[in-house]
Amino acid sequence: MTTGSWPHINSLAHFLFKEADLLGLIRAGRAMSADVLLDAIEQMTVREKWRTVGRLGSSEGFVAGQPPFQDFSILFKFRDHVVHDKVVQMGEDRAKRYNNKLADPVFGHFHLGHALFGARTYWGMVVEVHRLLGVDMASFHRHYNLKPWADEDERALLERLADRYSKGLEEDAAV
Repeated sequence: MTTGSWPHINSLAHFLFKEADLLGLIRAGRAMSADVLLDAIEQMTVREKWRTVGRLGSSEGFVAGQPPFQDFSILFKFRDHVVHDKVVQMGEDRAKRYNNKLADPVFGHFHLGHALFGARTYWGMVVEVHRLLGVDMASFHRHYNLKPWADEDERALLERLADRYSKGLEEDAAV
């Protein structure tokens, strides 16, 4: 992945308040107000940053129970369990915690498909936040590619590779 969700949302917030002047604070001579808002956003958790920025252009914001935010929450749940997990019974299938989109962090088998789930989720969040804001991605991304793949051909290749790998795993499990 070329960048993560933290730098992206922080950079996007800076762009919105300081460069695009989304709220008109700079034009109104209130640059300090823009700084205060940026400081407040920087103090938020990553999930709250995305929620907040998503609501700047649309009262609906991200829908918590639908992709991409639902998948984003699954990634964070996985991260939290890996870093701060509690003791659970041996044999408990922990992949259910993640709607079977990620493997059990203790006994599961991770593969390219799981990495692609993370990449697709990140890119889905980027696309959706720009849609919610009504801000053209090109105006923010300008001279660099923030996609987790170089182009659509590479994405398609990675998807096919992950599918082939998963089918191989299924065949091995059937034997």
